[in-house]
Amino acid sequence: MKLRLLAIFIFSVFAFSSLAQTSVKGLISSNTAWTKINSPYIVDSTVFVLPNTTLTIEPGVTVKFADGQSLQIQDGALIAMGTRMDSITFTSNSSSPVKGIYPGIYLSVSSQLSQFNYCNFKYADFAIQNDHVNDTLTAKNSVFELNNNGLSCPFSFVGVDSCIFSSNGTALIGGGTTQNSVFFQNQIGIAESGQNSFVNNCIISSGQTGITGTAGKIVNTSVIYNQLGIDLGYNTVVDNCNISSNGTGLITQFNTCPPMWDSIRNCTIDSNTIKGVEINLTSSIYKCNIRNNNVGLNIANGTGIIVSKNYIENNMTGIEMGIVDAYVSCNKICGSSQYNVNVLYPSTKSYMMTHNYWCTSLIASVDAKIFDGYDDPSFGHVHYLPLDSTCYLNTAVNEMEDAVFNLYPNPSTGKFILETNSSAWINAEMEIYNSIGEKVYSISGIDRKANIDISWCPEGIYFIRLYVQGIASIREVIIAK
Repeated sequence: MKLRLLAIFIFSVFAFSSLAQTSVKGLISSNTAWTKINSPYIVDSTVFVLPNTTLTIEPGVTVKFADGQSLQIQDGALIAMGTRMDSITFTSNSSSPVKGIYPGIYLSVSSQLSQFNYCNFKYADFAIQNDHVNDTLTAKNSVFELNNNGLSCPFSFVGVDSCIFSSNGTALIGGGTTQNSVFFQNQIGIAESGQNSFVNNCIISSGQTGITGTAGKIVNTSVIYNQLGIDLGYNTVVDNCNISSNGTGLITQFNTCPPMWDSIRNCTIDSNTIKGVEINLTSSIYKCNIRNNNVGLNIANGTGIIVSKNYIENNMTGIEMGIVDAYVSCNKICGSSQYNVNVLYPSTKSYMMTHNYWCTSLIASVDAKIFDGYDDPSFGHVHYLPLDSTCYLNTAVNEMEDAVFNLYPNPSTGKFILETNSSAWINAEMEIYNSIGEKVYSISGIDRKANIDISWCPEGIYFIRLYVQGIASIREVIIAK
């Protein structure tokens, strides 16, 4: 048997090594390395890394935790940088481990920057719990499996790259950047908790909820086979994603104060068994393929909702309309087995759905696939004329979508300014429609800026339809006197 000095110990800290197994507990007060030759390390009692102290764990080390014991970084740092051929493992020392059998790794509010690469985390309550504020914790090439919670950074940012999260309760909590990662069979895949979150090139599959609470961007990501794909937060862009084969693909949360905006664009929303998209917030849905769902698009709540340039095809019901203010224009809407549009509730509301293509020019055929006030007088009416068989086909990139686009003041008394910094705005045309689809104003020859006066119009929501180089864009303006 051979005793080795592991660190400077305070208050009865000791390490004991036997048969390439090292028992550790207590306080670490000087920089320390846990080496492969002395692995595995058995955390018999909680280990505390004290302020301004770094614990470095070498590639190939296994750290095993006794039930209820943890590794706590108290204003120090933990560096666990494994390699592709020699990873680091944090797991339970129990012969029959279960999720949450030990607390895991805790990084305190003032802990120093910690890093994890090629690490494996199993059976913890929190594999990593980072309470640091305004820090970015990095985890790369790592596996989080069978934990109650995988990586939790509720007050700071994460930098997650090329990781696998499998069979956890909540896999990832926190804002920041998550990319090139796989989430499989977690109860919740990603629970974002901050502004400027960025999810890129991930696969989120077979969980209860794929993503919830995001505020930022979700791009190039597949969200598939979940009970709920995305429970969207606010001020979020979802771009070029595949949201398919879930129960409900995507829900925008209900929020009225302050007003928020979500943008869903260039997405495939396919074969969701309950709903493709449910809208409860001011949103735009642009250039998406919404097909083969039970309900393609459920517009349940919100104002100023814009649905444009989408293919809404071969659903059981294409669009369900609550009592909402929405502008639905320049879409292809057809092939639904029941209704292309179904107005859900009795009201006197009118719905503006002009310039869409319904896969037919026969008015009777369009009417047959719309349930509204013409079928039951207690329901509002859908105004779908004129038909337009070409508007939805223009798939050119709309520079106005990404340009700085200002419309102010909004709300206004009817006098407002429209301007942009985009060089594409030359000789633009504009039309303004009221909420029942009547054109109330038009102007042509706009170059970057226009002063608009429709103060003679009554209070309400109006929709501005802009044409620039043959491309249409839609915005909302509110008149309040």
